[in-house]
Amino acid sequence: MTTIFNLPTDCILVILSFLNGKSIARFSSVCQLWKPLCAREELWEIIVKSSFRANCLIPKDSPLSWKNFYFSTRGFPTHLELASSPRGEIQVIDPFTVVNKKGGNINVVYTNKPLPYRGRFIYFEVIFLENPSPNGGLSVGFVTSYPPPAGRHIGWDHKSWGYHSDDGQMYHENSWGGKEFGPSYKEGDVIGCGFLIQGNRIFFTLNGQFIGFANKPHYVHWKNPYQLYPAVGLHFQKEKITLNLAQVKFLWQGNFPS
Repeated sequence: MTTIFNLPTDCILVILSFLNGKSIARFSSVCQLWKPLCAREELWEIIVKSSFRANCLIPKDSPLSWKNFYFSTRGFPTHLELASSPRGEIQVIDPFTVVNKKGGNINVVYTNKPLPYRGRFIYFEVIFLENPSPNGGLSVGFVTSYPPPAGRHIGWDHKSWGYHSDDGQMYHENSWGGKEFGPSYKEGDVIGCGFLIQGNRIFFTLNGQFIGFANKPHYVHWKNPYQLYPAVGLHFQKEKITLNLAQVKFLWQGNFPS
C-alpha cells in the first residue's frame, strides 16, 4: 500500500508546497525522514513565490536563502488595494504599479498591510513613472485607517500625512491648504516616505535627498502610530506610479541630517 512515507520525493515536495512556512517548520519536526525535505531550497522557492502576487518583491541579488528570505519578509505587504474607486478608473499593471485611467476623481491606492518594523525606521519609495500634466495631482504618504477614505488625497484627513506634487506642500487633516515643505515633483521623480521610531517622526525624501520631517517630535496623536500603510492619491488621467518596498535598491541611502 502506498503511503506518504514511500511516495517519490518530488511528489512529497509538491504536497508540501501547498503549506505555508509555519506549517512546514512544524512538519519538519514530525520525523527525521521529512526534515531534510523541508529544508530543500526548491521547496522554499515555490513557497516564497506563491506568497506574493508577483515576483517583483524578491530582490534578484538577495544574499539570503529562500527559506531565510521567507521568514525575513513575513508580514510585508504583497500588493496595492484600491480605496473604493469607481470600477475601471484604476488599471493595475502589477501588484505595485497602477495607472489612473480617468481624470477628475481622486483615486487612492494603499498597501494591503502596514509596513512591518525591521529596525529604527520604516520606509518606502514611489516612482512617478508617467505624468501628462506639469506637476500632476499626486499625494504620497502614510494612512492609518484601513481602508482609507475614498476620493480624498493623502493628508486631507487627520489619520494621514501627505506630500503633494503640485505645490510641494505637506498636508495633515487639512484639505484647504498645506504647509510649506519641499519642492514640487513630477514625472521621473522618486518620492520617499518613512517613519522614524525615535521621536515618532514622519519624514520624506525626493530623488534620494532628505527633505525634512513632517511633524514635530512625538506629535503623532493616532491611536496606533505603528500601523502605517503606504498610500498614494492620483488625480489626473494617465498618471502612473510604482511602489518600491525594497524590491529594488532605494534611491535614498538612509542618511538623516545631523
